[in-house]
Amino acid sequence: MLKMRYAIILLIVGAVVLFYNVVINWGAHTEYDLLIDIILK
Repeated sequence: MLKMRYAIILLIVGAVVLFYNVVINWGAHTEYDLLIDIILK
């Protein structure tokens, strides 16, 4: 049961990171956005 809970959390985190990368790439790049982009990759 605990493993499934961790899997769901990882899935949500992965989806958020993926969505955030799309937002950064779609929007105008600021220095802060670029810094986050570098940290995530």
